[in-house]
Amino acid sequence: METVDHAQLPLSGILVNELVIEILSRLPVKSLLKFRCVSKSWKSLISHNPQFVKLHLHNSPKNANLILFINKGLDEEEEDFDIRAIYCSKQSLLDNSISSIVDAEDGRCFEVNDTNWSVGSCNGLVCFRSHFVNNEVIESRFRFWNPALRLTSKKSPPLYVNKLPGDPFSPARYGFGYDSSSDTFKVVVMILGLENTIVKVHSMGDSCWKEILSFPTFPVGELDGQFLNGTLNWLAVRKSGYGYNWRTVTVNHLVIFSLDLEKETYRQLSLPAGLVEVACVESNLKVLSGCLSFFFHYRETHFVMWQMKEFGVENSWTPLVIISDQHLQFDIDHPLIPLCTSENGNVIVMARTGDFGAIIYNCRSKRVELIETNFEFLENGEDYVESLVCPG
Repeated sequence: METVDHAQLPLSGILVNELVIEILSRLPVKSLLKFRCVSKSWKSLISHNPQFVKLHLHNSPKNANLILFINKGLDEEEEDFDIRAIYCSKQSLLDNSISSIVDAEDGRCFEVNDTNWSVGSCNGLVCFRSHFVNNEVIESRFRFWNPALRLTSKKSPPLYVNKLPGDPFSPARYGFGYDSSSDTFKVVVMILGLENTIVKVHSMGDSCWKEILSFPTFPVGELDGQFLNGTLNWLAVRKSGYGYNWRTVTVNHLVIFSLDLEKETYRQLSLPAGLVEVACVESNLKVLSGCLSFFFHYRETHFVMWQMKEFGVENSWTPLVIISDQHLQFDIDHPLIPLCTSENGNVIVMARTGDFGAIIYNCRSKRVELIETNFEFLENGEDYVESLVCPG
């Protein structure tokens, strides 16, 4: 986050001085929205001053909140799955008090369905993708949601992707992040071709897409690009091309594809040294407590997770946890996705995708605790920071 120049903030009025501005910048969004009625200068500061928005984002607690994606089951009237995105504190998960999460009707909720899925969360905005299939063409549009402001943007211009022959799924991977050099939020789409992968970018507020790269690797795994330090990161196979059989992929085939959003260039990062094989079920990347994490299911017997403690430094990979399925009472048909860790890294919360609830695992005591919810399924979660950033 760039340094904020307090001199550019308005200092009209006795109350609105540098000290008060600093205090206001550390308050929750909900309180700031109420304080807009104090005076015209406060309303202008909170609602219309971009420097204050940046200062507030800079001072907002990091690694404190999550966006949870909850599948409440089949809606018989709509004949569709009732999936919702709700934000909550990480502490509510760590304390196993998820049942106290706000009701889905209070404005902190975004209704999701089979044609509307999350791409990622960054600086207080959550990006969603809606898609429609017309013959052999997939049309995707994107919109942005600020849960704290309860505002949602209009849809982006459409992106059209041709389906590959015989493949029922989208030949694309997605990511959402922020370019601090241009103060721009960007959606990235990687499109698999028969020989190369093409990268297209949409900057929030623009009316078009632009192609920036073509390269021979292609992202794999179920999760979208993970935003960290100005880059989007995907697990990828070194050589692109239509179709691959995961069970024939070895650890030597895999890299981390890291896209720099400012320079619009990429590099490849290695996985942890010493890995002799990958999981028979697809591995994935996730950002947890500000660290890039690599996790997989090893030989159908253990859940394994590593963390890159210093981003971009390949020898900083550190094994975080190895847990046996027997200890977790974990079914291979319902893979785990890490949601968050405690501040000291000793406690991990993991969603049991496709199953009820989640798991709290204490790395020191080896204790396993089940989080029971009144939701059907807890599908996934994204880090979330409260902000005043307008979704466009």
